[in-house]
Amino acid sequence: MMKTHFGAGGGDGGGGGDGAQLAAQQAALSRCVQRVVDRVVASADAAPPALAQLLELIRGQVVVRFGADGAAAARAAASGVFFLRFLVPALSAPSAFGLLAAPPPRNEGRGLVLVAKAVQSLANGVEFGAKEPFMAPLNPLIRANAANVAACPKASNALSLRSDDQLRRAITAATHRAH
Repeated sequence: MMKTHFGAGGGDGGGGGDGAQLAAQQAALSRCVQRVVDRVVASADAAPPALAQLLELIRGQVVVRFGADGAAAARAAASGVFFLRFLVPALSAPSAFGLLAAPPPRNEGRGLVLVAKAVQSLANGVEFGAKEPFMAPLNPLIRANAANVAACPKASNALSLRSDDQLRRAITAATHRAH
């Protein structure tokens, strides 16, 4: 697990201290978020086949629903499911997902929550604003990584959706029932 030494304090994310300490904590948070994003993007092609297939099916259903103009929405939908339903919860509560035997110490847990918050904003393509000004220094990181995150995780070229028509039909049927 990456050690985090930032944001141990209250809602301001700074953990108290002077401006130099806050700037150092924000820089550490930025480096940590970038490391997480880099590792996720670098390992995207190693996603379990079932996850890659699920995300590809989501992309496909969005394109079916919105046509050729839905390509960007399809990437965003698949990326959103991956980051917001898998990665962010695991970052926020690693012990709940079996990644740690016990919850991390409070300061590390707070750091992980801040990393998860940044990853969620990145996945949503939304920069931090007046509501959380202590997170605004991460906005350049969000802009710089937007394209990588939108395309992640990539479906493997070797993955054949034709190999599991039953799963595809089940998801398609569920999608149509929801409308």
